[in-house]
Amino acid sequence: MIDPWGDFVGQYLTIQNTYGLGAKAVALRVSGDRATFFGCRILSYQDTLLDDTRRHYYNNCYIEGAVDFIFGNATSLFEMSNVILPQGWDDWGNSSKQSTVFYREYKCYGPGANNRKMVEWSKQLMAKEADIFLTKNMIGGKSWVRSTPKHFKKASSTISNNSTTH
Repeated sequence: MIDPWGDFVGQYLTIQNTYGLGAKAVALRVSGDRATFFGCRILSYQDTLLDDTRRHYYNNCYIEGAVDFIFGNATSLFEMSNVILPQGWDDWGNSSKQSTVFYREYKCYGPGANNRKMVEWSKQLMAKEADIFLTKNMIGGKSWVRSTPKHFKKASSTISNNSTTH
């Protein structure tokens, strides 16, 4: 889970849940406000990314799953990110859910962007319709989304999940 108090920046991370096929196992839950991800890979089978609450920004990320792999109630912008699942969305057999959400795409590309495999109720935005979503203003991000980092400091310590104490 990402800090519920906010202001998290993840860069070039691979976050993966390897629990197994057919298992519901969240790889990442993001609940904090102003969480930003640059060049991250988020992988699991089902329920990969719980984009839970508040505002988030994903830039040049790769997100992969097979079932319900991005879900939640957050307001998020996925910019230049590769999201794999050709049918797009699933209302789980309850068409009333289609009236409570806004499912749209604009200029998507790659294996998951095959319009012929999309659910019939998904829509492609026209350029004029997409304008309001093409800036960080959509998530109020002009004041908190930092530019893509160019330089990194070498980590001063190693984090391990080794259970032995030192």
